[in-house]
Amino acid sequence: MFTAVLDIIVVLLLVMTIVFCWRLNGKILELKEGRKDLINLIKSLDAAVIKTNGNIHDLKLMTESSAVELSALVQKAQEVIEDLGFMNDTAAKLADRLENDISESRYISEKLRTALNETDSQKVNDHEQSERSMPLRTGFNKAKTELLNALRVMK
Repeated sequence: MFTAVLDIIVVLLLVMTIVFCWRLNGKILELKEGRKDLINLIKSLDAAVIKTNGNIHDLKLMTESSAVELSALVQKAQEVIEDLGFMNDTAAKLADRLENDISESRYISEKLRTALNETDSQKVNDHEQSERSMPLRTGFNKAKTELLNALRVMK
């Protein structure tokens, strides 16, 4: 009987060993399948890294060319700003000169009107006294000269 118990224990241990080996085999198969998936994942990750490196290189080239183009545009813009500043200063000076010339022309024009009015009154008075007197011609010539000077200033 002792041998029969011993045989049953050995059979039970063998059955347990077989079940354990069968489960271990299943786990090993799962690990092999996982390994294949892991290899595929690593390959796709490697391809993504290589593609990313290429894209980074392309991006660096594009950045460098964009920086050169941007620098050229900034330089052109600076030149335009300088030109516009010069034009603005020149226009301000011309506007000031024009304003001064207009003021001067108005002043001269007013003087001419006054002189012409005086000349006309004098002409009427002189005409009554004598036709074509010398003072009348002098006043008229003076007004004419001032009018011509005013026109020259306006040009």
